[in-house]
Amino acid sequence: MKRITLISIALGLLLLISQNTRAQAFQKGDINVGFGLGFGANETNQSVTRTSGSNGVSYEWVEAEALSPVSLFLSGTIEYGLSNKIGLALEGKLAATGLFFLPYGNKITHQDLKLKLNYHLFTSNNNDLFFGIAFGMSHLKWEESSTGWYYGGTGSSPLLELSISDRLFIDEENAIFINLFYTKYWYEQLAPYSGVVATPTDFRFNMVTIGVQIGYVFKDKR
Repeated sequence: MKRITLISIALGLLLLISQNTRAQAFQKGDINVGFGLGFGANETNQSVTRTSGSNGVSYEWVEAEALSPVSLFLSGTIEYGLSNKIGLALEGKLAATGLFFLPYGNKITHQDLKLKLNYHLFTSNNNDLFFGIAFGMSHLKWEESSTGWYYGGTGSSPLLELSISDRLFIDEENAIFINLFYTKYWYEQLAPYSGVVATPTDFRFNMVTIGVQIGYVFKDKR
C-alpha cells in the first residue's frame, strides 16, 4: 500500500513537472509570427512657414488639431526569444489616418518599421503578458485638398513606441493577442511630391498615436 502511494506521488510529480515544462507560453528560442488589425487616435501639431506675396514676406502658421477619431492600420511582426524573459522583434505597420475625419480634406498615410525589445512579465500555459519598447523609422505622405487648392508633402521621422500586450494561446502553437500602444513621431521638413500644387516652405509635423490592435500569432517552438 505504501509502495502504491509512493508511486502515485512520483507519477503526480512527474506529471506536474511535464506540464510546467510544456506550459510556458514564451521560452528562449521561440519564434512568434503575428499579424494584426488595429485602430488609434492621433494628435497632430503643425508649424508651417509660408512665403506670401511678391515681396517674399514670410509668416508662420501654427495649428494644433484635436484627436482624430480614426487611424486604421495593418501590422506584421516576428519575435525571437533571446531568453525566457526577453524577446527581440521586428515589426512593420501600414496606417491610414483621417480619411474622412480630419478637416479640410486632410489625409495621412504612413509606413513604420521598428525594432522592438519585449520583456515577458508573466507566462503560463495559455497566457503571455509582456511590455515592449520600440525604436524605428516612419515614412509619411500628407495630402490636403480644400477650396480647389491641393497641398501635400512627404517626409520621414524617427519613432518611439511603448506597449503592453497579452497573448492568449488556443493551443501550444496558435494564439490571439491584444496590444495597447503609444507612439510618438517627429516629422521635419516635408518635401513636395508629384501632382501637388505646393508644399509649405518649412513644414514641421509632429504626431502622437494611442491605439489598440488585435490579431493572430503562430509560434514555432525550437
